[in-house]
Formats: sequence, C-alpha cells, structure tokens
Amino acid sequence: MQSAWRWLQRYSLGVPIVLGIVMVLTLALFFALGSGFRDPERVDVGGVDDYEIGKPIYFEVDKFWVVRLSDDEFLAMYDKDPHSGCQALWYVNEEFMGTKGWFTEPCLDMHYDYAGNCFGDECRRGLDRFPISIEDDGQILMDISKLAAGPAYDPEATPLVAPAGD
Repeated sequence: MQSAWRWLQRYSLGVPIVLGIVMVLTLALFFALGSGFRDPERVDVGGVDDYEIGKPIYFEVDKFWVVRLSDDEFLAMYDKDPHSGCQALWYVNEEFMGTKGWFTEPCLDMHYDYAGNCFGDECRRGLDRFPISIEDDGQILMDISKLAAGPAYDPEATPLVAPAGD
C-alpha cells in the first residue's frame, strides 16, 4: 500500500484522487440528507388590520393576491390565469360589464371580479385559490402548498364589485 501511495505522489495523482474522493463523499452525503431547504407551507401575510375591503394586496415573491371580502372573510388567489398562464393584475379603474374594479390578464383579455370569479365568453373557471386562516391574534396565514382550482364558470353569476375606495 505504501509503495502505491509513493507512486501516486510521485506522479502528482495523490492530491486530485483524494480531493475527488472527498467530493464524491460530500455529494453522496448531500443527496442522502437533502439540501436542508424546504419551501414554507404556511406564509404569514400580515394582520387583519393590514387589509381594507376593496384593496387587494399583491405578494410578488409567491405570486398571489389577498383580498378582504368582508370584516372576517379573506381570499387568497394565485395570480396566474388558469386559461393562459398570464399574470392577472388588479385594476381599480378597469371597467367591464358596467362596473369598475377587475382582475384582468392581458393575454386573452380575461376578466375576474373582486372574488376571482371569471366573466366573459372564454371562461372555464375563476382564479385558483389557496387556503387561508385567521389566527386568534389576528394574523392571517396562507398555505401555499395546497392550491385549489378556482370556482367553475357560472354564466348566470353577478360580479362581486369591490367597494369604492377612498
């Protein structure tokens, strides 16, 4: 064994081989244990008092909207249009079907009311939703691991209009 090691040292192969073995063992350990990084499942989106009815708040990193529908009712919606995959943005002055305040995506010109319900000829369903809960201390938590399909298109539905802001 000692003669083999001297031979490796003589031909300058010992260091690269030892480094290679260390690298292989490190990678094997990394894959065996995982990277240690895990996306959070529950995201703290602030407190109840941070939201006003009629003023959706956008979370750019995780790509969702939080809407306060009433004093104790909140909705978290994915910003991607389920039909085109384009981003749906809130436009307080967007007028459609005789009312103002719509989520609109520019690719197919789809319109979604304040609650994310789809309106128009090409609709199949509304914006997809995330579960949301209000803790006892008033903090709002959203579970980004459980995206649910938006409500089915209802041609007879009446759009939920956002209350006029200040």
